[in-house]
Amino acid sequence: MRPEVFLKILEQKRHYVGIFLFVTFLVVLGLYIFLQTPPNLSPVTGKLVVEDIKPELPDFTYQNEKKENKQIHSLKGKVLLISFWASWCAPCQVELPMFQTLSEKYDDDDFRIIPLNLDDEREDALSFKKTFWKKHNIEFPTFFDPDKKAAILLDVQGLPTNFLVDKNMNVVFQSTGLQDWNSPEVQNLIDELVR
Repeated sequence: MRPEVFLKILEQKRHYVGIFLFVTFLVVLGLYIFLQTPPNLSPVTGKLVVEDIKPELPDFTYQNEKKENKQIHSLKGKVLLISFWASWCAPCQVELPMFQTLSEKYDDDDFRIIPLNLDDEREDALSFKKTFWKKHNIEFPTFFDPDKKAAILLDVQGLPTNFLVDKNMNVVFQSTGLQDWNSPEVQNLIDELVR
């Protein structure tokens, strides 16, 4: 084989190796970015969609700040807004003050907000609550799903995930992502459920 031909073949192989390495780099970079992006945690808003089929909310245990167990079905007869949230969740931080507005509008005998925290460490949530609640004048308590059993039972895939439940413990509305709780559609739905 002549040296010119050999050099040309070697040069072509280097070119293909360079292309292969570049494509491999792009694939690895894309995979890294995909795996680093948390699922369903970006703020999402949309129109209110009320379920025609109203599945019954399964009963589950949750805890108050004193670690006392509570049963969700003990609140039958009240309209519930159950919100799964965490201190690190930015969309949750947008929704929590909206919940305070709802809490002020509706009588506690008819409507309850049940924010269920999913932080890995209860102390993180309590520390966050202390400052965030004070800053936003939030008066309702927070609750905990310590073993995440309720989140698993209700197939919570992202935060915030919210369930609007009627007085008979039927799920009327479910959302994942940021929801405008001050919208006329939501207000009308809650008004109708509370009556």
